[in-house]
Amino acid sequence: MSHIHIKTLTPVHIGSGEMLLYGNDFVYGTFAHDNSPAIGIIDPSRVMQLIGEEHIDHWIAAIERKEPIDRFIKVYAPNATLKDYCRRLIRKKFSHQAEMLKEQLHDRNGTPYLPGSSLKGAIRTAILSMLTTHGNDIENWQDRIRKHTKVTASQVEEELFGEYPNTDVFRFLQVGDAYFGDSCDETAIRMMNLNERERKSFRDESKPQAIETIAAEKESTFQMKLNTRLYETTKKRKNLYPLVWVPFRNC
Repeated sequence: MSHIHIKTLTPVHIGSGEMLLYGNDFVYGTFAHDNSPAIGIIDPSRVMQLIGEEHIDHWIAAIERKEPIDRFIKVYAPNATLKDYCRRLIRKKFSHQAEMLKEQLHDRNGTPYLPGSSLKGAIRTAILSMLTTHGNDIENWQDRIRKHTKVTASQVEEELFGEYPNTDVFRFLQVGDAYFGDSCDETAIRMMNLNERERKSFRDESKPQAIETIAAEKESTFQMKLNTRLYETTKKRKNLYPLVWVPFRNC
C-alpha cells in the first residue's frame, strides 16, 4: 500500500450531479472575518430552526414566489448570518450573479473529495500518453489500428490495456479517494460556455453558470496499491488474456 501526496494546480471539479439554484439552494453574501465574497449553500434544517415550524407555510409561499431565502430569513431572524443557515461557505471568484451552481462532490460529512475512480482515470491517461510516445511495439500496434476505417481513442486503449473489463490491465490497480479539508478548500468559479455559432462569438453568455471546485494549491493524500494476488492468479491464465501483458512489457 502506497500513500500518494497530491496538490491541485488549478481549481478541480468532480460533480455530484446536482445543479443548485440561486435563492433556493444557495445565496450570495460575505465571510464575516474579512468581508470577502462568499456563496452559502443552504441547510434546510438550520432554516427551520431559525424561522420555526409554525412558519413553514410562509417558507413554501416564499419559494413559490421565488423569493431568495436570505431575504425571507431576515423577516424572522434579522440578525442571522450566512453561517447560521448554510451548511458550508465557499469563496466566490467571479463577478456576475449566476443563477445556477454545479455542486462539487462531497462525502456525508460535507468534506470535498476526488474519488479514486477519477484519480485512476488520470493515472490511466498519463500512462496512455507515455505508451503512445515510447516503447518498442508502438509501430506494430499503430499498423494494426490503421487498418480500421476510423481510428478512435477506445481502439487505442483496447489495444494497449485490454479489450474488455476483465482483460484490462488497470483492474489490478486500486486507488482510494483523496479527501481535502472543509469548505475553506473550495472556491466557486465561472463556467465559460463555448458554442460554434454562425453570427455570434464563441462565447455564449446566455446561460451563466458557476462551478463549485476544490481550489488550486490544495493538498491531499490517497492510498494506492497493486492487487498482486489477482495479478498472480491472472498471470497463470495469461493465455486467456494476452493483451494484459503489453503495457508491462513496454514499461
